[in-house]
Parts: sequence; C-alpha cells; structure tokens
Amino acid sequence: MLLSTTVDSEEDKNRKEAIEDKNKLDQSTYGLEKLVKENKDKIPEDMATEAEEIIKNAREAVESGDESKIKSELEKINDNYPKYLNTPATHLPFPMGILMALART
Repeated sequence: MLLSTTVDSEEDKNRKEAIEDKNKLDQSTYGLEKLVKENKDKIPEDMATEAEEIIKNAREAVESGDESKIKSELEKINDNYPKYLNTPATHLPFPMGILMALART
C-alpha cells in the first residue's frame, strides 16, 4: 500500500512537471512569435528566419506532447530568447509574465 502511494506520488510529480514544461514552452513560443511579428521589419532577416524555425519546432513539440522534445525545445528557446530581446529594434516593454516564466527555468 505504501509503495503504491509512493509510486503514484512520483508519477503525479512527473506528470505535473511535464505539464509545466509544456506550458512554459507554449508561453515562451507565443512571446517570441509576438515579438518577431511586431518587429519583423526591424529584426535582421536571418534572425527572423531563425526565430520562425525555433517557433515552428516548439509548436510541433507542444502538439506532439513528447516530453523529451518539449524539454529540448524549451532549452533551445530559452537559450535563444535573450538574443531577440537584446537587438536594438526590440528594446521594448515586454510582458512581465513571459519574463517571469523564463526566469523560473
């Protein structure tokens, strides 16, 4: 009985973590997509193309529900996100919820 409860608790914890990662990726993807769309004419074309590829891969990972893909794409988007925020064209106010989500990762 105790072993069963411990296993269930561990499964619940893993499920919760997977859902949180999926939500973080979805939010970060939305934020990057919005940033790029609103500033596409100000962002260098190669950076915009790279961002669109990152967004596409992240959306596919979210839709697939594959935990390893989600973690991989979350890491990729978090590694690349600051580069888009730090271009002179995008030094704009940014939604604090997205920044807070990124800071927690």
